[in-house]
Amino acid sequence: MVDCVDRGRQIRIQNIAGIVVTTLIIAAPALSGQFTWLHSLAPLPVFYYLTVLGKQQGGPIIITSMIIAGAISLLFGSLQILLFTFTFLPVGYIMYKALAQNEKPVIAGMKALLVLLIFWVLFGLVLAIVLQKNIYQEFILALDQNIEASYKLYAESAEIPETTREEIKFAFEQLKIILPKIFPGLLLISICSTVWLNLLLGNLLINKKNPQLSSWGNYREWSLPDSLVWVAIFTAAGLLLPFASLNIIAMNTALLLSALYFFQGLAVLANYLSKWSIPLGFKILIYLLILIQIYGIILLAIIGIIDVWSDFRKIRMNNTKNIS
Repeated sequence: MVDCVDRGRQIRIQNIAGIVVTTLIIAAPALSGQFTWLHSLAPLPVFYYLTVLGKQQGGPIIITSMIIAGAISLLFGSLQILLFTFTFLPVGYIMYKALAQNEKPVIAGMKALLVLLIFWVLFGLVLAIVLQKNIYQEFILALDQNIEASYKLYAESAEIPETTREEIKFAFEQLKIILPKIFPGLLLISICSTVWLNLLLGNLLINKKNPQLSSWGNYREWSLPDSLVWVAIFTAAGLLLPFASLNIIAMNTALLLSALYFFQGLAVLANYLSKWSIPLGFKILIYLLILIQIYGIILLAIIGIIDVWSDFRKIRMNNTKNIS
């Protein structure tokens, strides 16, 4: 009898803690601009509590948190921002379903990416109808204004020769031309990065809680489908052909592929750092040095593509041995 009471108390404490954590993550971006980065982590508690506690216990935690976050936003925050945060939540459910069905993390990621893209488009359409504005054009206009403001700030504050000033002006003008063309690709990178971050952190949390709940293994073992390299080949061809519309599509596709293969290159790096038993402190330092410079990111993306043929981690070789 005492054990049942203690068990019931533990469940209630666990549920309350889950509601508090989930509510904070969902509601915080609507309360203050300082917490907008929490948007990208909104799927995490959904995935975690559904996986660890199951749909029967975890589902009410998510629903209750959404209701409380809605009430808080109505009183103190922005309901519009909260609704945008809600568009991230289905990603957590897709990840939960994929893990429950023993799907590979790359399949879960692709499904989550598609779902998040659909919800963002729907949110944009609803917002456009309510505000009577073209949301995409508003974003492009905001980008143009930010570029112009950045140029003026730099030109006015920096003591530079006139010739150099003209070169900088030309560079900013080119940036104003190209950014609207590649904005869809940048948007896809944002979505892809959000999904990847939640897959990575979610798998780490699940493995820490109970490794038996996750079949995704370690991130250093994750790999993109080999067939995706054909998309990269066709994209390269699209960049070379003399068709403006095709070039724009290819540029945006190339941006997305660069992000995907960067994540694979990062997995290759993680594999070797683990293989060489590099201490945690040095691992963090290496990751930071790579992430803060564009050349490191490009290098990892190239390594990710080469891994398709070289199989640096011997994943395909091991899979072949296991089958035989």
